[in-house]
Amino acid sequence: MKQNWIYPLLIVIAASSYGVLSTIVKVAMQHGYTSSEAVTSQYFVGFLLALVLFVVTQRTLPKLSKKGAITLLLAGTCTAITGIVYGHSLNYLPASLAVVMLFQFTWIGLFMDCFLKRRLPTRIELISLVFLFVGTIFAAGVIDVDLSQIAWQGWALGLLAAFTFAA
Repeated sequence: MKQNWIYPLLIVIAASSYGVLSTIVKVAMQHGYTSSEAVTSQYFVGFLLALVLFVVTQRTLPKLSKKGAITLLLAGTCTAITGIVYGHSLNYLPASLAVVMLFQFTWIGLFMDCFLKRRLPTRIELISLVFLFVGTIFAAGVIDVDLSQIAWQGWALGLLAAFTFAA
């Protein structure tokens, strides 16, 4: 049987990178930059690093089919929108709450999968959702905390970032 444990691990590592992203954006905002400027600079540096890695490791351009190019374009668009919306959510949310909101991609992704495959969640998926929601409450530190001071835009942008990340 083929081991597929690496894929969930890669998703956790990639998703965790957004925790670092929120801290970087918040620090940049404290130094007078806007969230848009901080996110744009991160994309620019990321592009340059990817370009250097490509030039060093590849000898020819990869051959993409039309379907592969469309898939790559859609995935890149969703990733870019996630970064932009997530960056804007940091204008309204504390960094720790923004990353917790982003991690809602797990249950959103599950429901997207169920909708697209026209199926109901399995028993184990529902049990895992219970653990996810309990963990989210503790991770967000929302017990005995007044969240009424947080603007609705922060909540909306946080969930939109989770939705685009799940997509």
